[in-house]
Parts: sequence; C-alpha cells; structure tokens
Amino acid sequence: MCQTDFKGCITIQAAGIIRHMDNAGRLVIPKEYRDQFQIGSGNKVEILGTDEGLLVRPVVKKE
Repeated sequence: MCQTDFKGCITIQAAGIIRHMDNAGRLVIPKEYRDQFQIGSGNKVEILGTDEGLLVRPVVKKE
C-alpha cells in the first residue's frame, strides 16, 4: 500500500526496514542485514537497478 505525505513523498508499506537517505545520497544498511550477509566496513557492494527497484548485494571474490 502506498501513501503520499504532506511533502509529496511516497511511503511504501512493506515487510522490510524503512530508512531515510541523507542529502549526499547515502543510505545506511541496517546492522541486521550487514551481519546476515557478512558486509563489513570497507567491503564492496554491487548495486543493480531491476524492474522491482534496487538490488544491493556483497561483492564476492571468485577463486
């Protein structure tokens, strides 16, 4: 379900964690997800645009 607030921003109600992006375009990945997907400080992530939105996943080195 989508709602529009008084500033015209769209809020999507989903079964996830909602975060705010700062003025520099940064978004904090919640600690629960960083732990679950083993993303630590300095690790690289890949960001892909999909039909559903953005997909963020850790970069895994190939052996």
